[in-house]
Order: sequence, then structure tokens, then C-alpha cells
Amino acid sequence: MIHRGMGTALILAYALAGWAAADEGVKKPGLQRAENPPMQSITRTPPEPRTDADNFEVRPGFVVIDSLDQFRALSKMDHQRIRMKPGVYRAEKTDPPMEAPVQRSEALNPQEHIFAVNGSHNHFDLRGVVIETPVSVQSRLSGRAHVADTWHINGSHNTFEGGYFRNVIDAPYPEYRVTENEFEVCNDHNSFLNCTFVITGSVEKKKKTIQSH
Repeated sequence: MIHRGMGTALILAYALAGWAAADEGVKKPGLQRAENPPMQSITRTPPEPRTDADNFEVRPGFVVIDSLDQFRALSKMDHQRIRMKPGVYRAEKTDPPMEAPVQRSEALNPQEHIFAVNGSHNHFDLRGVVIETPVSVQSRLSGRAHVADTWHINGSHNTFEGGYFRNVIDAPYPEYRVTENEFEVCNDHNSFLNCTFVITGSVEKKKKTIQSH
């Protein structure tokens, strides 16, 4: 999961749980030692996206789309090869609320997302594509814990190639609310190839950047 937070441009951060031995020699998870810091980060300015809608490659077997409405609908289907036309796309609406089963339970967990990718075995060629998710749209989602994510990948065996994903602060703080996670991947064998994630915190011009390879 890609969580939000404040800080400078962040390429990669891993939370490291420390172990501390008790008097009787039993290890206790969650206790942090000075030699095992909770986070290590490498920072740099987010790269500018490259978009060229007039000159882009379409591989054999790929279907070209040019709107988020098309992407939203196709992301819920299976076994597709989708080439999105390069450009900057800004989300203006959310997906309908849905319910997902809870592990080891018959209960259903309510979910709300801007994009719920429920399809499987898809290849999304997003080279040159920027998808923006404004906080004004995120604010329409539930504020309950474990309910709302900006992106929620429910499907499996999906490939996202070359996408540039960023949230946008389009309202003054604290007049907006953000989702719990920017990306939550809940199934197996999903790949992000050469993607960039730029996450802006609640302080203007503070960003996290995570790049996939």
C-alpha cells in the first residue's frame, strides 16, 4: 500500500519494525532500537511527465482509449490490452460504493474509491499518461477507517506500464479530506512497470515520489 504523509520528495520508504530482547531473552516486536531507525528515505525533485498525444506507440493487439470514463469501465473487465492516449487526465468523479468480503468472515466490508480496478489479466499501457486525483474528489469519499482509497486494485495479474499518478491539492487546508491510502493492492501478481507516484502532503509543495521499475 502507498500511504500518504508529509515530507520532501520521497523515492522509497520502508517502515522497519525493531526487535528488542526482554530480560528473559524473548523477542518483542514493535520495540524500536536506535540502530534500527523506523524509516530510511532518498529524496529528489519529482520528474516532469512526458506527454505527446501526437506521436505515441500502439502495440499490436492494444485498443486505444482517450478518456477516464473508458478507462474506468474497462478496468472492471478481464483479459484486455489497453493503450491510453498520452495526456493529462484529471478525475472528476468517484466509482460507485461497493462491498468486498472480509477474510475468514461472512461479513462484507464497504469500500469507496475514485478508481476500483476490479478486472484481472489486463495490460494497461499508460506511457505518457498522467492521471490526477484531486483532493476535492477524494473528499467525497467516506472518512471511516479502512473504507476509502484513491486507487483500489481488487483484480489480479494486471500490468500498469509507464503511468504517472499524482494527487492534486485543489482546495485550501483544512477544507478537504484525503483517503486513507493512495494505492491499495489487494490481490496477487499485479505489476507496476516504470510508473511514477507523486503524492502531495497537506503542506504546499511537499511531495512524496515513488518510482517503480
